[in-house]
Amino acid sequence: MAHPLAGIRLTPGMVMIFGPRDATELDIVTAIVRASHPYAAGGVCHSTS
Repeated sequence: MAHPLAGIRLTPGMVMIFGPRDATELDIVTAIVRASHPYAAGGVCHSTS
Protein backbone atom coordinates (compact mmCIF):
# COMPACT_ATOMS: atom_id res chain seq x y z
CA MET A 1 0.00 0.00 0.00
CA ALA A 2 1.36 3.42 -0.95
CA HIS A 3 1.69 6.25 1.55
CA PRO A 4 -1.35 8.62 1.38
CA LEU A 5 0.91 11.48 0.23
CA ALA A 6 2.85 9.41 -2.33
CA GLY A 7 3.07 11.36 -5.57
CA ILE A 8 1.50 14.52 -4.09
CA ARG A 9 3.66 17.61 -3.76
CA LEU A 10 2.25 19.98 -1.15
CA THR A 11 5.01 22.56 -1.52
CA PRO A 12 8.21 22.89 -3.57
CA GLY A 13 11.15 21.39 -1.75
CA MET A 14 9.02 19.17 0.48
CA VAL A 15 10.77 15.97 1.53
CA MET A 16 9.77 13.00 3.65
CA ILE A 17 12.17 12.05 6.42
CA PHE A 18 11.93 8.52 7.69
CA GLY A 19 12.39 7.78 11.37
CA PRO A 20 15.99 7.04 12.32
CA ARG A 21 17.01 3.44 12.94
CA ASP A 22 20.22 4.13 14.84
CA ALA A 23 22.30 6.89 16.44
CA THR A 24 23.96 7.91 13.16
CA GLU A 25 20.64 8.34 11.41
CA LEU A 26 19.31 10.22 14.45
CA ASP A 27 22.19 12.69 14.08
CA ILE A 28 21.27 13.21 10.42
CA VAL A 29 17.58 13.73 11.15
CA THR A 30 18.45 16.12 13.98
CA ALA A 31 20.66 18.16 11.62
CA ILE A 32 17.89 18.30 8.99
CA VAL A 33 15.33 19.48 11.56
CA ARG A 34 17.70 22.09 13.02
CA ALA A 35 18.47 23.46 9.55
CA SER A 36 14.85 23.49 8.38
CA HIS A 37 13.12 24.87 11.47
CA PRO A 38 14.17 28.53 10.99
CA TYR A 39 12.98 28.38 7.38
CA ALA A 40 9.65 26.82 8.33
CA ALA A 41 9.19 29.43 11.09
CA GLY A 42 9.62 32.22 8.54
CA GLY A 43 13.01 33.39 9.79
CA VAL A 44 15.00 32.50 6.67
CA CYS A 45 14.18 33.40 3.09
CA HIS A 46 15.92 31.62 0.20
CA SER A 47 15.88 33.11 -3.26
CA THR A 48 14.90 30.76 -6.08
CA SER A 49 16.51 32.88 -8.79
